[in-house]
Amino acid sequence: MKELLLAVHPRTKRTAVIGSVLLAFVLAVSAVFYFGAGRGFDYYFAKDAAEKLLTAARPLGVALCSVLLFSEYKARKN
Repeated sequence: MKELLLAVHPRTKRTAVIGSVLLAFVLAVSAVFYFGAGRGFDYYFAKDAAEKLLTAARPLGVALCSVLLFSEYKARKN
């Protein structure tokens, strides 16, 4: 596994870190809205926002994987 991570292009690593942080942020905000519904936030707004953010997390993850594969392909092709 270590050899695989060392062989990845630096641009792909940077993209993976930035995308993972963005995805983790979306999931964390969704959790804050979900668990804070009715306590710190308006119940219906928070539940709706949490659901929308969680719904957006899956396509974001798929897009991140696609970008990483394409980025690594382009780096190895050149």
